[in-house]
Amino acid sequence: MSSHDYLVFLLQLLVLLASSRLLGEAFRRLHQPAVVGELLAGVLLGPSLLGSLAPETYSWLFPTPEGRLLPPALDAFTLLGVTLLMLAAGLEVDLSLCLKERKLTALCAVFGTAVPLAVGVAAGWVFAPEWGAPAGVSRWAFALLLGINLAMSALPVIAKTLLDLGIYRTRVGQVILSAAMLDDLGVWLLFSVAMSLTGGPAGESASPARTALLMLAFLGLVVTLGRAVARRALPYLESRLPWPGGVVTFTVVLGLSFACIALWIGVHPVFGSLLAGVAIGTSHSLRPGTKDVVYEFVMSVFAPIFFASIGLRMDFAAHFDPGIVSWVFLLGCLGKVLGAGFGARLGGLSRRESAAVAAGLNSRGIMGIVLGVVALEHGIIDRRMFVALAVLGVATSLISGPLLRLSLGRVAAGARSGPNR
Repeated sequence: MSSHDYLVFLLQLLVLLASSRLLGEAFRRLHQPAVVGELLAGVLLGPSLLGSLAPETYSWLFPTPEGRLLPPALDAFTLLGVTLLMLAAGLEVDLSLCLKERKLTALCAVFGTAVPLAVGVAAGWVFAPEWGAPAGVSRWAFALLLGINLAMSALPVIAKTLLDLGIYRTRVGQVILSAAMLDDLGVWLLFSVAMSLTGGPAGESASPARTALLMLAFLGLVVTLGRAVARRALPYLESRLPWPGGVVTFTVVLGLSFACIALWIGVHPVFGSLLAGVAIGTSHSLRPGTKDVVYEFVMSVFAPIFFASIGLRMDFAAHFDPGIVSWVFLLGCLGKVLGAGFGARLGGLSRRESAAVAAGLNSRGIMGIVLGVVALEHGIIDRRMFVALAVLGVATSLISGPLLRLSLGRVAAGARSGPNR
């Protein structure tokens, strides 16, 4: 990296961090989740606005190689950011509550995945030619890819929204997060099947069955052996290393290690870092202040830049087809809200709580965009459908927080989940 490239990279971080924190704080003062402002900052700085009004300035500040959505250095930084974000989110998971509510969580995850998946597959099969299925691509592959995107939930955005609203540790918050974990695990496995239908890579593991078995084995080891190791290691580290630096370093190292394992298995690294946070966070030996240090470290710098980067990834004006965008958004929201809401009601939640679960799980965020990028690169969808999926990801992330607050009313306004959250 030359001195000029390094200068541009530093300016990218400076502009994204400053703008996202400012807009995030503005939305917080309007009693909305800060993540809404952080996402909006990226849209304003991205190709949709800055790229249209001042294309030369945008090209100089965010020089993006052909075939990529972000400058390489910034892309790597945002991947690190979302990995650390899910590590911090995992520290807050109340595993005992998740196990206690396992039936409710399973119902929300199953119906919240199956209904939008079925809606997307049916619509994709019927409208494949009109909605951008490239010539030579299997109609089933296109339909399955669309259904998978409609069924996806965005763990990073959901976690950040719950933290912003202060309902992360509540029963509803933990059910939303747990259901999102199961939802996304199933969706990533289905995605590997869809890619195998087209001959595209499904990750490092070419076999969906192998990916599923390895992921389940990894999950089992984390919640059993991983938690036991963390319980023994933390007292040793806290007694021999300066606090909180020693424990924070151990937490980040474990998070990155688990992220690497997840990548090797063939799923997104956020699952690994989330499981690392769960293993450490459930230990009674962990000082309460350690979670707060990790939280502030991640949420003050890495998370805002990551969420702002989502808006940089797409020019929403180019290849914008109002018909496709409208149908994808409508079917995506309808399927997810009806499915997740029905599962929550079936599990015994009130109407207001069920509406909150449906609103929380409706967020797609960067995860749906990532799947869209891979599908576009391998010729399963065209750019019109990619824009529609990107709009679905960003729009559902923007409305998730306000809908959650509206669903829970004073509960969301009064709850707290940690310092300044």
